[in-house]
Amino acid sequence: LFMIIATMLLVACGDDGPYTEQIALYDIVTFEGNTSEGASFSFQRRDDSPLINLFANGVKIEGNNVNPQDRMLIGYYPESGQAYTSGNISLFSVVSVNQDTLRIATQEELAGWDADAVFLNSMWRSGKYINMYIRVDHSTEERDFSLTMDYATRNDEYPHLYLVHNLLEAPNNFTRRAYASFDISPIWNTESCKGVIIHINDSNLKTETYTFSKQQI
Repeated sequence: LFMIIATMLLVACGDDGPYTEQIALYDIVTFEGNTSEGASFSFQRRDDSPLINLFANGVKIEGNNVNPQDRMLIGYYPESGQAYTSGNISLFSVVSVNQDTLRIATQEELAGWDADAVFLNSMWRSGKYINMYIRVDHSTEERDFSLTMDYATRNDEYPHLYLVHNLLEAPNNFTRRAYASFDISPIWNTESCKGVIIHINDSNLKTETYTFSKQQI
C-alpha cells in the first residue's frame, strides 16, 4: 500500500517543556517506542553520521498500527537550542511515511519497473535507510512501489537497486507530496557490498542513477 502524506498520528501531550531557541527541524526518524516519560526517536542525519537520540518527554505516540521501529517524519524544536544533537525535544508534528525493506527480484521480474515516473525532490542515505522526498500521482488504488535489488548483482561491490513505481493503469491524477524510507540492510550489511547504485525514473532532475558508498573506516 502507498500512503500520500499519511494522516497525522495522535500525539498525547503533557506540559510543554522549555526550550531556549525556536529552531524548527523536520527529520525522518525511527520511533523507538513510548516510555513512562514519553516518546523516543533515533536517526542518523546523513550517511554514517553519529546516531542521534531524541526524547519527547510528556508526549506519547498513539494510533492504530503504530509500532516501535516504524519510520516517521517529525517536526520538533531541540530544547537545548542545538540542532542535531541528542537530547530533549518539543514535538509538534508526527506523520507516518511509506516504509519498506529492500526487496529482491530477477531481471525478468523487474521488467516494467519504470512504468510510471516520480518527481524526485531529494534522496539521501541515513545509516541503513534510503530516504526520499517525492511527488507522485495521487490514487486511492493500490500500486507497485518498492526499492528492489536485481538478484544478479547481489555479489557485486555496488549492487543495483531499482525504485519500482507502477500505478497499475490507474487514471492520471494530480500529484501530491510523499516521503519514503527503505531499509537496505539486507544488502548493505554484507561484506562484499561497498555501496549501492539506485536506478530511478525521475521526471524532475532527469538523473537516471544515484550512487551511495559506504564510508571508509
